[in-house]
Amino acid sequence: MTGPRQPSGAPYTALRLTTAPGTPTEEWCAVCKAYSRLAGALLLLAPGGVSTIGTYSWCDICEDPADQRGRDHG
Repeated sequence: MTGPRQPSGAPYTALRLTTAPGTPTEEWCAVCKAYSRLAGALLLLAPGGVSTIGTYSWCDICEDPADQRGRDHG
């Protein structure tokens, strides 16, 4: 028995992919009105090179676990 095949009949090739956060930058948080938001790119490290697959952001003030007010960053 052989493994799964693509519609073309060629066997699938397993890839090793890794996601990594890029270097964050400090930004203005419109919710708490402070430069406390970190934002950066989500990177995909693949055999063919590096790709940006999205972004992330996190506010040190708004998302403090000790202060759960349910604020929305939109």
